Amino acid sequence: MVRELRIAARDRCCLRGHLINEDELNDAVESDTLHLHHLIRFSDDGPNTEENLMLVCPSCHARIHERPDLYPLNLLQEAKRHWARMVDLIPRELTFETDDEELQYCRPNLVIPFSVESFNLHFTIQAPSNITVRELGSFIGNWILRPLTFYTRTAPYPSILTKAHVGRVSLAAKAKPDIILSANLHLKDISEIEAHELIALVDLRMVQALMANREESAVTQTITLRWGAVPRDLDLHFLHFSSLEVGHVYYRDMGTLDHFPWAKLNNDIQVGFGPEMLSFGLNAQGKYCLAVHNYSGEVPLAGCGATVDVAIGNITKTFFCPDHGEGLWWIVLEFDVESHQMIEVNKIIETFDPNTLPILGRLPYT
Repeated sequence: MVRELRIAARDRCCLRGHLINEDELNDAVESDTLHLHHLIRFSDDGPNTEENLMLVCPSCHARIHERPDLYPLNLLQEAKRHWARMVDLIPRELTFETDDEELQYCRPNLVIPFSVESFNLHFTIQAPSNITVRELGSFIGNWILRPLTFYTRTAPYPSILTKAHVGRVSLAAKAKPDIILSANLHLKDISEIEAHELIALVDLRMVQALMANREESAVTQTITLRWGAVPRDLDLHFLHFSSLEVGHVYYRDMGTLDHFPWAKLNNDIQVGFGPEMLSFGLNAQGKYCLAVHNYSGEVPLAGCGATVDVAIGNITKTFFCPDHGEGLWWIVLEFDVESHQMIEVNKIIETFDPNTLPILGRLPYT
């Protein structure tokens, strides 16, 4: 079954076409680490069948689970079908055609293998040996690359591939992608090794864009706590609360980026200065709350000089611990995922028990 799913998906993410590396593809499928997403969730008795499984990259898999409201069953099913149907869009064997009257009657006597790496599709083109690389590139652009990029724009979740601009198509040998073939070179003058399989320069750029897009979608947001020699021990507390569940990441439960609460405390500094760093992944539903606890308590929080650097998407800000206020808790901020709005609290309070927070209720400092 896994083999059939990989063939149908062409070892690509069915959601947005992202590349999936060989290690990810070879991981144990029994534990979902291959990123076979259950369309009807396994927890809802979704079966382990080919119809109910969908190959996705780790970044998109996390995105689906974090924001199920954006990825309903019907759209995921259509995304899977849309990606699979791409193989039927263009015949795998093509014969060179042109409007140039001088070339129309040239007999195709060469078979040129051509690869589209961004979609993991392979073609053979029968072409006359006396046409140029430029003429072959024009044919490939009109009959292969443009139809594929136009098709991606009809997907339920359009990918970065929709932004590809297919102008003049330059070609290279797949084995030597850094050496662009001369546009005026005739096919009969291409060596057997070079002609083994050709690839388009625009396709290489699309592959690079796919890799960058996947990395960007997996980039974690970061929180960094720094302070002086005293208090010796300040602790970061990160809370994620929604209508369904509450997550609390701190020194006793340092969390994980692989599943809920999609946040991980990188270290716990107990001898002053820091930094303590926390990372969290793609935004989940609900709200985040960030707090700092004066665990050692030998001096007050107020005026201690502690800072928190926050980077959430395009939002970056440094918070300074207030100079006034009594208590062991510094409530730094809330972040509303739905509105992508940061709510600056920056307040010191006496008591704050993260473990008794009401789900989506008002926090005690508000």
